[in-house]
Amino acid sequence: MQEAIKLLATVIQQTKFHQKRMGTFTAMELRSIWSSDKLSARLVEPEVPENLLAKFTDQLRRLLYDYLDTKTDRIGNGLVDLMGGMPNPEINHFAEDLIRGAAILGPERVLELLFGWIKGEPFHYKMKALLLGVSIDQPLALKEGIRISSLPKSLTELTPHLPLFSIPNYGYMGFLGGVILSIDCEAGPPFYAPTESEPFFKDFKHTWANGKIPGLSIETFCEALSLACNNYVYRKFLWRDFEDLEELNTAVGTGMSFVDVPTHSLTIPLSQKHLEQARDIHFGRSSFGEKRRYLDTAVSRWMKSKRPNAGLADKFIDLRIALEALYLENDYEGEKRFRLAVRGAWHLGANFTERKKYYKTLLDAYSRASKVVHADEAKITEKDKKLLADAQDACREGILKRLKEEQKQDWNEIILGKSL
Repeated sequence: MQEAIKLLATVIQQTKFHQKRMGTFTAMELRSIWSSDKLSARLVEPEVPENLLAKFTDQLRRLLYDYLDTKTDRIGNGLVDLMGGMPNPEINHFAEDLIRGAAILGPERVLELLFGWIKGEPFHYKMKALLLGVSIDQPLALKEGIRISSLPKSLTELTPHLPLFSIPNYGYMGFLGGVILSIDCEAGPPFYAPTESEPFFKDFKHTWANGKIPGLSIETFCEALSLACNNYVYRKFLWRDFEDLEELNTAVGTGMSFVDVPTHSLTIPLSQKHLEQARDIHFGRSSFGEKRRYLDTAVSRWMKSKRPNAGLADKFIDLRIALEALYLENDYEGEKRFRLAVRGAWHLGANFTERKKYYKTLLDAYSRASKVVHADEAKITEKDKKLLADAQDACREGILKRLKEEQKQDWNEIILGKSL
C-alpha cells in the first residue's frame, strides 16, 4: 500500500486541475476551493500527465483484475450502483476519479478506502431526514446506528451539513436549527465482474442500522417515533449523505426528496427514552407475523388522524378505520360500533370504571365518524376536538398493547373475563 500511496502522491503533485470559470490550478489550490465552495470544486476535472495516468491505471488493473473485463477495460463499480452515473466505467476514468478525490481527501484516505473495498468492505453512507414534530436539547443515539441531532442555526455553519444543491433549490430557512434523523447504512459489493446484459449488479444490496432492525425505513421509524411521543412526527426532506464517497464519483449530484407538509405544528421534546421506545416499537412491528397487515393499517391510519393539516372530519374517518383494523380484524358482521367499543374497553380497561370510560369514548368517536361519512354538516365543537384526542389516545394505547401481546386475541374469551 505504501508504494501505491507514493505513486498517487506523485501523480497529484504533477496534475493540473481545470474548471471553465476558474481556470487551472494545483491540488493545493483545489483543496482550498473545496473547503469553501464544494459546488465549484465539483466541476473540476483533472489534467493528468499521460505517462503518470498510464502508470497509475496499470496499477489499478492489477489490483482490480478480478473485476475487470479485459476486452473492454471496464470494471463493475458499485459506486455507480449506489450513487448513479455511467455503469461499468473504463478503468482509466475510474483512475481519474480517484486522482481528483485524492487531491481533496489525501492519497492515504482514498487508498485506505480502495484497499478496503478490494477486501470486500462495503460502502458506508448515511440516510438522513429533516424531521418535523419534535425538538431536542442534546444529541440522541442508539447503538444500532441511529442518531438524532440538530443542524446549526447559522447559514455559514449550515451549508456543509446539507447536499450541494439543497439550499439553491429549497432555501435555508427550513433547515436552520432543524432536527435530523441519521441512520448508518452499508451497500455493496463495491466491485464486481461486469456483464453486457446487466449494466447494474442485480445483487447489489443496502443494509440499514447494521442490519439489526428488520424492515427499517425513514417512514416506519417516523411512525414509531410518533407512537413513542404521541405526536405526528414526519420527515420534510430525505437524502443520502455519502460523505467522502461524494468526491470519488462526481457524475451526479446528491438528490434530496421533498414532501410538501406544513411546518407549523405541535412540537414535542424528544428524549432518549422516546428514541429507545421507538426502536422497541419497530422491533415489535417487524416480528408481528400474520397480524402485521391489520397492525400496519391501524398505525398508518392513526398517524393520518394526527396530521396537523387535515380537517377534523378526515381525522375522525382515519381514526375509525384505525380502530376497526385494531378491534374488528375482518369481523364485520352485526353491530360494528357496539362490538368495537366493547372489545376496546375490555382490552384497555383494568377495571369497571376504566372500561366504562373507554367504552363511551370509542362508541362516541365511532358514531361521530359515521356521521361525518354520511355528510353530517353539524358544526365542529370543542367537544368534538376533545373526543377526537381522547379516542386517538385510546387507539395509541391499543396499538402499543397489541405490540406486546404474543397471541392473537380471542375477543369472546376476553369479554367473558379471561385475564390479558
